This record gives sequence, structure tokens and C-alpha cells, in this order.
Amino acid sequence: MIYLAWLGVVPFILSILLNFFDYSLGAYSGAQIFVFYSVIICCFMAGTLWGQAIKDNVNWLKKAFASNLIALTVFFCLIFGGTKTVLLTMVICYLLLVIYECILYRQSDDKTMMSNYIRMRIQVTLTVVVLHIALYLSL
Repeated sequence: MIYLAWLGVVPFILSILLNFFDYSLGAYSGAQIFVFYSVIICCFMAGTLWGQAIKDNVNWLKKAFASNLIALTVFFCLIFGGTKTVLLTMVICYLLLVIYECILYRQSDDKTMMSNYIRMRIQVTLTVVVLHIALYLSL
């Protein structure tokens, strides 16, 4: 799982390089590709909360609400916001997701497995956040 998470960072880096060298793929700039990919990944990460909600008899509504709120926020921001607005919104959503997962970690019974997972999530999320800020500053 750790390698897959870090492989998921590669498209962010490649699209920043496209943007830096002012190169497009088809009709899309590096910044646009970065934003599209980020929206997909953020919605995927929010969707993992939905999967957890299905298994949780007590806190399912909170998890389902958080999942939908983040996915819909990102979606509407993509439609109605400019690139810089989307990038800032994505940073906030990624941080909210990892904070919420840290809260869930504290409530978890399986601390060993969750400890490794949460450490990886924090590292990957902070890397992705830095890449968002780098692209934001380059625009």
C-alpha cells in the first residue's frame, strides 16, 4: 500500500513539470492536468470514508456526511472556481481528510496497522499539499 500511495504522487510531479516547462498534453496545460488529477484523488480519498461508514454502526452518518461534503465541495469548486481557488480548496480538503483520519485512528482498536497507515497518509498528504502550494505560487 505504501508504494501505491507514493506512486499516486507521480502524476502531481509530472504535471507540475509540464506546467514549469509550459508544455501541454492535447488541449490541457500542466496546471489543468494537476487540478483534474487532484480532484479525482481527493474524491477517491473522501470515498474511503464512505466505505468505512458502511462498516460502522455508530458513526456511519458522520463519515458519510464528511465523505459527501468533501467530494461535493471539490466538485463544485472545480466547476465554479478558478485554478488558484481550486488549489487552495484542495489543500484544505486534503488536510481535513488526514485530520479526520487521525481522529479515526485514535478511536481504532488496531493501533499497529493503523499506525503505519496513518504515518504514510500524513507523509503523502503533506507532500501533496506542498506540491499544491508550489503550483499555486508558480501561477
